[in-house]
Amino acid sequence: MGAANFLEVGFNPKEGTWYSRLMKDGKELVKKNKLSKEFNFSVYHSLSVYKNAQQFDVLIDDNPAPGNNKITSTFSAQGIPGLFTENSSASFDGAIYTPGWDEYNSTIAGWNNSANGEKATGRWTVSKNGISQSEDKGSFSAFKGDLLNQYEFDIQIYKNLNKNAQPDKGTAGIYPVYVDKDNYLQIGLNFKSGNLDISGKLKGAAIVNSVLPLKRKVVKYPDPKYGDGLMKFYPLKKNTELSSLEIVKSVYNKGEFLVNQFDSLKIVYRYNGEWHPLDFKVAARDNQAVNKIEFGKITANALRLVSSAADNSVHVYKLYVTEEKTSDYNLRTVKLDDKVILFLDGKQVAEIKGSWPASQVGLFSKDMSVTYNGITLFER
Repeated sequence: MGAANFLEVGFNPKEGTWYSRLMKDGKELVKKNKLSKEFNFSVYHSLSVYKNAQQFDVLIDDNPAPGNNKITSTFSAQGIPGLFTENSSASFDGAIYTPGWDEYNSTIAGWNNSANGEKATGRWTVSKNGISQSEDKGSFSAFKGDLLNQYEFDIQIYKNLNKNAQPDKGTAGIYPVYVDKDNYLQIGLNFKSGNLDISGKLKGAAIVNSVLPLKRKVVKYPDPKYGDGLMKFYPLKKNTELSSLEIVKSVYNKGEFLVNQFDSLKIVYRYNGEWHPLDFKVAARDNQAVNKIEFGKITANALRLVSSAADNSVHVYKLYVTEEKTSDYNLRTVKLDDKVILFLDGKQVAEIKGSWPASQVGLFSKDMSVTYNGITLFER
């Protein structure tokens, strides 16, 4: 950012230290940190600096550098990396530069006003669970990052559930593209309708207004850590709403398809730490590999299948779960020059055409409390 504003991090072999030199508007702050006597300055070492918002973390050989390894600045303008030597010779190799950030839990920082002056709104707090917006009435947003042309953005979104929260209320999501109120793309998880809402503007004109259902069929395999031949355990996402299952039999010859496994199969589900019996009816039990059962809508985070058959075995391989909705989702977007590609829980669900200018990203919620975590952005 110029000779009057920079951060310099380096080694001083003569003093046996590593140091940071922070220059802000011509005012210098130098911090020296002693290295071990065994530190060999004659061999290659990795020196890594991770910047997130206005904080820099320093690592030496992939470990936190001894001493003052967290440096806080007040820089607001964009900068570029560089290499230097001073009164010495050195070799550099294997340089990696990745514009972006990777943040989680209490390391999340920098979500505030937009680059073009849109004010952040709402009560945003950071904790070990991530960044949360606690207001449950009104529309709120926060923004972060430099204006970039092409980038990938990945985030985990959790609906906050407490004794006062309404499970089917509100919308929360992201701005994978935000320039101003006339140029943006908004992706919202609508927990009331059970849909994924997509809307956006380009030069003031609405260019997209789509609704995708969150309801989907997902495959679940047994977790051997919590089951065996007598019982099979199938983990679900937290607070999964479901009303039907397709059960894939595990058999070794065609004759076994004729066996009515429901004569000996018991199914229970876990919710809020307690197990409950599942009252179901068989919707399809043909002499085939897959049987379907239906039941009143339940909320669960795990299923357990237990057999009382003569051989004490659960003849089930995998389940197809019709997932109405859950309380958390992963959203990933890829912004290119002429479109934005949208992924929901790792599966591509939409491709939105549009040539937005250089943009940043944002978070938003409407009429609900929400938490975000595991946030990654990097320039392509």
